[in-house]
Amino acid sequence: MLSEKFMGICFELIFAKKPIELDVRVYQDIAFCMDFFEKEGYEGEIPLFVRGKYDLLKMVSREVAKGVSLAEILASISASQKYQHSLDYLETLDKTFLSESMVYGHLKALKQMVAWMKISSNHKNWKDYFEKVSMGCIETLEETTAEYIELVKSSFNEIMEFEIKWNMGPVSSLNTPYDDCGRIVNEVRKKYSSKNVIPSGIRELDREYLFGGFQPSRVYLFGGISGVGKSILLLNLAVRGAMSGVPKELFYAHLPTVGPELERLFLYVTLENYVYETWMRLYCCLTKKTKAEVLPGLLNGSIRAEEVRQEMAKILSPYNCSIQVEYFPSNSISPMNIAALIKKYSQSPYRRSVKAVYLDYLDLLNPEDKHEFYRLDLGAITSHLKTIAASFEIPIITATQLNREAYKKEKNKKLGMETISESIQKIFIADFGAIIQRVKNASEKNHPKESSGPIRSILKVEKNRDGKTGQVDLYFDYPRSRILTAEEYHEELGSIL
Repeated sequence: MLSEKFMGICFELIFAKKPIELDVRVYQDIAFCMDFFEKEGYEGEIPLFVRGKYDLLKMVSREVAKGVSLAEILASISASQKYQHSLDYLETLDKTFLSESMVYGHLKALKQMVAWMKISSNHKNWKDYFEKVSMGCIETLEETTAEYIELVKSSFNEIMEFEIKWNMGPVSSLNTPYDDCGRIVNEVRKKYSSKNVIPSGIRELDREYLFGGFQPSRVYLFGGISGVGKSILLLNLAVRGAMSGVPKELFYAHLPTVGPELERLFLYVTLENYVYETWMRLYCCLTKKTKAEVLPGLLNGSIRAEEVRQEMAKILSPYNCSIQVEYFPSNSISPMNIAALIKKYSQSPYRRSVKAVYLDYLDLLNPEDKHEFYRLDLGAITSHLKTIAASFEIPIITATQLNREAYKKEKNKKLGMETISESIQKIFIADFGAIIQRVKNASEKNHPKESSGPIRSILKVEKNRDGKTGQVDLYFDYPRSRILTAEEYHEELGSIL
């Protein structure tokens, strides 16, 4: 609980000399700890011999959190009879110097205390709930279940909010002439590092628009009409992201293995296609086979399940990755369930770590709380996805429908973000937005997916928080559930063309 040692850490953070300036949130968190003990009735558990320090720390942290300077606080303490006995202690602290590593050690201890208090803030509600259930004081199962879900949501949201704040680190503010930029530079390196960025695998998109790929903590939105290939695009982005690493046998085979290597897991969540449909598409994409080529063998048994598993594993294993496919019926889960999946697979005993989430698609999620209008629900869903991306420091790549106006547009007339279905808030909140539009020609007739070759489409980048807008050519090979870049298209089909 609130020990003398912890209070000493807080005093040192406030009064000791240190090489870095602390964010105001640190002082707010210390004040939160003091307020928590007072509000929750834990003050009586504080030993008398440290009661004076507790009262002093409670007063100081509240004043600093309000923006009162330390000089003013010390002057006030000197003039007060109540805290005279603490002046020698504060003078000693003023002569103490904390190294940078000591500061971060203290901040970690504060973080752990705040985390415990965040979890405990709902403890009384949980206790009351279980007492009521155990005594049989329930009216209906529906009400009891709904109350349990609300408790889970409120507890989860408090932890998510806390994790986001601390994952941001001490970089939520900056004074340009005075503050050290080292932390900012480290944050930039972390966000743009090739180790953390997940390539789309579309070279032109990565190079010209994404600074190497999808960055952690960001939401990427792809819009398109029904049937244009949104699911195929997301699945291919997952495959290309998974296979973007350097095959380990090329450079690392001669090195000794030091412990198990962390497997990179790419989470593909679909609310539209059953797992067997996504599995079929994934197999066709990896093997470059058409559904018409694969399906007869699966039906007559000439292609066995274990052979397929081994074939797919052989393709992915050199990259130390896997693709996890999860299906849910439409409107059956919320962003909170996505967060639970990320947590589940990042804490696997098989030492996996989720590197990116591909969500097919945003419009089929439920909001945590229903609003009066559907467009407000979609804005809230997008905002919550961005919160999750920031909390786990991974990119979330998703898709959305276009509105009816998009279906009425003239052939080959470029679509814009004004055609995003229901809520433009989705685009305002997302960090990146692009429209997928098929380019028709006479040879495709009315059934482009049944044509003999890949179909050219435009990926029109309409919003890009990281750079310019423009367009990229893609070719959708619908029978094989794969996409090709313009370069790949000409390499594979150039001789035929």
